[in-house]
Amino acid sequence: MESDPDLGFGFLLGALHRRLRAEWAQRLRGLNLAPPAALALRILHRHPGASLREVARMAGSEPINMSKVLERLEKTGLVSMEPSTRDRRANSYQLTEHGDQLLLHVEEAMVGFDEWLHASIGSVDIGTLKSSLMELLQALPPHPNS
Repeated sequence: MESDPDLGFGFLLGALHRRLRAEWAQRLRGLNLAPPAALALRILHRHPGASLREVARMAGSEPINMSKVLERLEKTGLVSMEPSTRDRRANSYQLTEHGDQLLLHVEEAMVGFDEWLHASIGSVDIGTLKSSLMELLQALPPHPNS
């Protein structure tokens, strides 16, 4: 897709986001996962026992949306839920053995995605680009709906 640079930086970032998200979704399709589900698996691997609100916050998602993702993951046996030992009003989530196994394939897909991205952008220093994007994200005020 060719984009007109005169349309603005925000437009270019949006177009890039849509293209990268579509590529990532395509790579996950063979694992029968959507990007939000893969993200939830990655979060729970790093934070076993996290609550719905914690997973949603780390994913940058609304709890109602993440609850649907976690419910599907639980129904497919990738995640288990139990009452939280920290907050009796909440549940905690963790990966099952099947979830751990699938996560290995997600991580392989992520490596392939990163390699594709690096090959696609050629001489651009990915570390500098990542740092610049992180600076921009941290400098912007939070969106009222996030």
